[in-house]
Amino acid sequence: MAIQYRCESCAEPIEVDDELAGQTARCPYCGSAGTIPAHSTYAPGAAVVARPARWEEREEVTSETFQRTPSVPPATQRRARTLGTYALVTTLLGLLCLGVAMVRSLMLLARLGLLEGEPAEAQKALAETFDPVIVVAQFAMALLLLAGFVLSIVSLAQSRRGNWTALTALLLCLGLGTCLVLAVLVTLAGLGTG
Repeated sequence: MAIQYRCESCAEPIEVDDELAGQTARCPYCGSAGTIPAHSTYAPGAAVVARPARWEEREEVTSETFQRTPSVPPATQRRARTLGTYALVTTLLGLLCLGVAMVRSLMLLARLGLLEGEPAEAQKALAETFDPVIVVAQFAMALLLLAGFVLSIVSLAQSRRGNWTALTALLLCLGLGTCLVLAVLVTLAGLGTG
């Protein structure tokens, strides 16, 4: 004869063999552990389809079973963190390109002998001199900062908490973007007056 009862946690019907009465078993539906009653406490209208595993196959219930395991972030949270990492790496590569352009500009000014001269003369000399390394570095920097900005926005939109990489990338992109826009405006104003 079988013992039929409802799970104390999820209220799903369970059926086990008589020899398991009084022992602890896991619910096949929710996985919570509970004590099997001595006699049936559930009278089903229809046959119970699911049954717990046989006693020999069931997992031993110990106090360690009830300790909470750390939750794995959902797929969207992991994807958001990955995008945040990509945003930060892209932004840092943009910073590297900015550094290359600045060093190359200083080298060019030193070669022209304008490092210690008037800033207006140096700006004019840089604007008139075509250096492909500077142009490529500036173009790559602009593209990388734009990509970092977009990736950080998408990452922050998908994540709920703890996405410091995307936030760092966004702040760096906004700060550098503001500096670049101001530099372009100052350069245009300097060329317009000269």
